[in-house]
Amino acid sequence: MIYSIGEILFDYLIDTKTNKIEKNEGGAPANVAVLIKRLKGDSSFLASISKDTDGELLYNFLKNEGVNLTYVKRVSNPSMKAFVRLNNGDRSFEFFRNETADLNLDLDSVKDLKFNPNDFIHFCSVSLKGNNNQIYHKSLIMKANEALAWVSFDVNLRHNLWENKDELKFVVKEFIGVSSIVKLSLDELSFLFEKPLKEAVFEIFEGFTKVVIISDGANGASIYIKDKSFHQDAPKVDVIDTTGAGDALIGSILYQMEKRKVTLHNYKDAKWDEILKFSVDLASYTVTKKGAITSYQFYKGKLMKP
Repeated sequence: MIYSIGEILFDYLIDTKTNKIEKNEGGAPANVAVLIKRLKGDSSFLASISKDTDGELLYNFLKNEGVNLTYVKRVSNPSMKAFVRLNNGDRSFEFFRNETADLNLDLDSVKDLKFNPNDFIHFCSVSLKGNNNQIYHKSLIMKANEALAWVSFDVNLRHNLWENKDELKFVVKEFIGVSSIVKLSLDELSFLFEKPLKEAVFEIFEGFTKVVIISDGANGASIYIKDKSFHQDAPKVDVIDTTGAGDALIGSILYQMEKRKVTLHNYKDAKWDEILKFSVDLASYTVTKKGAITSYQFYKGKLMKP
């Protein structure tokens, strides 16, 4: 099972050319959960979801997608919202986040959750804001590491959610140190470590990390393990919207790892080149459509290419 922790929200996509607004389900951990389910994988969502109108729609959306919601708690806090401005395929984010549901993760709702070595937990930095959520994540990470399950951290920085950049760096680096899989973009790697790529990756490996994934947009992505590295160029596509492409990349990597039964015991022997090619191809084709989840279009678990 792949357990995604964190926020689900509506993305309000604003096209700067037409000023048209589209409302789509989103939130990086939710994107991953739905992607994996649409690929016919096993997906569970760990979250606090509002009882407001948006929350009802989002909860029912996940339910209809077949995502396991056993460990979701419903709360009275309002739903988080993201406003995404599109400009020639690139995007910028603004958030409504004032005592919202996603900031109120509850350990009591996951007290009975147990992991095994074939499980994954996945999270992003957005859900690490605040002491309550950090304690929640640390507790689950400790349980997962003790069970030798995978702990996947997609850094996925959203700078405007943090008032203090030093705090952001400190918190993210702390969680990198206890995660067995870490995904970053080149820009995120540079911001956090302020050193050349290979030196930064080497520093990440000084912690608990076994697999480092570096995404580089149109240039594809790379996977590093301690004694090997793999790179996959991205296919040339017409970019419409890059929202959710990083989630598609890490989600499909986790899906492939679970499908191939890659564990902490045998990961050095995994066919990382095949895993990476599948995932880069999938992520690349999602940018040819608007939105995140709306671009995850599959038929019987296989990508529907444009």
